[in-house]
Amino acid sequence: MATPSARPDEAPGAFTSVSAGEDWEHGLPVGTGRVGALIHGDPREHRVDLTHEWFFLPANPHMPAPDLQARLPAMRQALLEGDADSAGDLLAEAAEEHSPGGALIWTDPFVPAARLVITDPEADPVPGSRRRDVDLRTGVVEISWQDARRGRQTLRAEPRHGDETIHLSLSSEAPAEFVLRLSSGADDAGADDAGTVDPASRVRATAALDGEHAGRARARRRRAE
Repeated sequence: MATPSARPDEAPGAFTSVSAGEDWEHGLPVGTGRVGALIHGDPREHRVDLTHEWFFLPANPHMPAPDLQARLPAMRQALLEGDADSAGDLLAEAAEEHSPGGALIWTDPFVPAARLVITDPEADPVPGSRRRDVDLRTGVVEISWQDARRGRQTLRAEPRHGDETIHLSLSSEAPAEFVLRLSSGADDAGADDAGTVDPASRVRATAALDGEHAGRARARRRRAE
């Protein structure tokens, strides 16, 4: 279940979902237009698929994208008002102008460059406490849930346009132990075999611990290669 936020205590432009989002098809996207991430999973194991604008498998002729600029304001307003049908109609009009008769245009598949897996071996999420929020104006994504023993926990993803990075932060009201594992996305997608850019040449990761109980956390990381 996902609906635009309409509560008076929240800023307009927020999107809230109480659905699980356990697989990539129901994950939340975050990005700068050049780098991006897709967050899915559950409190026991969150998966963050990372990618870059260069990571397309070269499979089809390159075609210009539909020109949506003139329709974007109306589409956004319709979505904020919960009118998905009107937004869809506007998108369909643009598609018809771009490809008369509805001819299907195949695009190159967009593939992951790397995957960050965040696991919590002692997770004890309270059923029904999961909430996923997107700020449609800033692009910030927050996924939060209640842990039976450690209180509210939040995974936050913030796109940073100045240095083209995705900033991830994980917080817990009580001490918690998480395991971080960074791996290449090429093995699953076959990117290397298709001749795309080597993920290891583009993926960099840093980790920092903050807070009173930072020393209780541990992380495992291996470079994408």
